Amino acid sequence: MFAIAFSLIAALSYGIGDFFGALASRKLHPLSVSLVGHSASSIAAGIALLFIPSAWSTGGTWSGVIAGVCEAVGFLVFYYVLAVGPVAIVAPMVSVIYAIVPVAWAVCAGAQLTPLAAAGVALGLASVVALSVAPKGGAESDDELAATAAAGRKPGINLGLVLLATIGGVTWGFATVALDMAPTAAGASPAVAGALTALGLVAVAYVFAHGRIRTRFTTDSVRNSMLSGGLFGFANAFILLALATGALALVGLLTAMYPLATVLLARFALKEHISRVQWFGIAGAVTAAALMSIG
Repeated sequence: MFAIAFSLIAALSYGIGDFFGALASRKLHPLSVSLVGHSASSIAAGIALLFIPSAWSTGGTWSGVIAGVCEAVGFLVFYYVLAVGPVAIVAPMVSVIYAIVPVAWAVCAGAQLTPLAAAGVALGLASVVALSVAPKGGAESDDELAATAAAGRKPGINLGLVLLATIGGVTWGFATVALDMAPTAAGASPAVAGALTALGLVAVAYVFAHGRIRTRFTTDSVRNSMLSGGLFGFANAFILLALATGALALVGLLTAMYPLATVLLARFALKEHISRVQWFGIAGAVTAAALMSIG
C-alpha cells in the first residue's frame, strides 16, 4: 500500500514538475531555469536525508556525482526542448527514450530481454515516430490551432527537437543507471551528491554565459523554476521511499505514468493542439515505459 502511494506521488510530482518547467522556460533561458531548478532540487534532496536513513560512502558518492553530471545535461536540454516544442508531445517522448536506456544497459550487461520489455522497446520506437508527426487539420477546431500558435508552440516537432529530446532522455536514463549502482545503505546520499554536482556544473555554465542569455528573473519565472526543480527532488525522495517498501517492477510501472499529468495540464491549461496520431503516440509512450518497467 505504501509503495503504491509513494510511487503515485512521485509520478504526479514528475509530471507537474515538467509542466512548470515548460512555463518557466517560456520566460527564461533554459540555463537560468536549470540554475534555479537545481537549487530547489538540492534543497529537496537535503530534506530527504531527514527522513531516509543514509550512509555516506565512496561508491555512493561517485554514483551520485556521475548521476549529477547526467542530470545537469538532461535538465538543460529538456528545458530547451520544452521552451520551443509542444509540452504534451515532448514529455512522453523523453520519457520513453529515458525508459529504453536502463533496458539497453541491462541487455549489454548480459541480461535477457523479456518479451514484455522487447514489446515495450518496439512500441516506444513507434511512439516516438507518431509523436513527431505534425497535425494536418481534421476534426480539430481552428480555435485549438489558434491557441497553440498563441502559446508559441508548434503543433509538430522537427528532427532537431527529436534529437535533442533523445539526448535528454538518454542522459536522464544514464543518471538512473548510475544511481542504481549505489550501495543500498547509501539511502538518499547519492541523490544529494547528484543534486549538488548538477547545481555546481550549471552554476559554472551560468557564470560563463551570463552576458549572453536572458536573465530577467520575475516572480512567476522563479516560482515555476523552483516548483519544477523542487518537485523533481521530492519525486526522487518518494521513489526511494517506494523502493524501500515495494518491488522495483511495481514502482517502475506506476512512476512511468508521470507524462499523463504533463499532457493533461498542457492540453487543458495551455490549450495545446494534439492530433489523433499524436494521441496514439502519447498513449503508446506511456504504455511502452510501463512494459519496460515490468519487463
